Amino acid sequence: MTDIEEYIKITDNFLKPETVGSLVYWLSKQNFETARIQGAEGPGIVEKKVRDTEVFPLNLFDSKSKTKLHWYNYLCSRLTNALEDYKKTLAYNDELIINGITDISALKYEEHGFYKFHTDHCPTIPRTLTCIVLLNNDYEGGELEFCDTIERKSFLKIEPKVGRLIMWPSSFMFPHRVNFVSKKPRYSIVAWMF
Repeated sequence: MTDIEEYIKITDNFLKPETVGSLVYWLSKQNFETARIQGAEGPGIVEKKVRDTEVFPLNLFDSKSKTKLHWYNYLCSRLTNALEDYKKTLAYNDELIINGITDISALKYEEHGFYKFHTDHCPTIPRTLTCIVLLNNDYEGGELEFCDTIERKSFLKIEPKVGRLIMWPSSFMFPHRVNFVSKKPRYSIVAWMF
């Protein structure tokens, strides 16, 4: 394990299989939209050569759906508890200040979907901690992979597992990607804390 890997925390069984089943069933009935990429240039843009995925925001501000509200509240509660566990594993845990969750969204990578190496913190959208919950594992490809910042060599590839949570700092030190999905859609939840 490299020093940087110590900051990537993997928690299996974060969500129970029956919870994941209910969530994926509900998500499969929702209208996803084309995901955008963010950057210093301002509002997100669609760039299919960099990111080919779909997003379904789970924010509270535009929702009249009680089911959407339920999933948002449930995931916020679970992720807040996971944050406390994450902080206990860090040597600098007293220095990690998190004010709250900025965004929770569901992602769907259809066959041929991917997201090239990137980091989650950017000047227009500051983020401190990234959380991904892997929902299904009945697809092929689509592994979450981390690389070093200099040579862009992979140092960690995370295989899919139902209900698995991965948390890491959103900074430039953690470039990551979602590999090409070759069969069936890949569902996940992504959230950021600031």
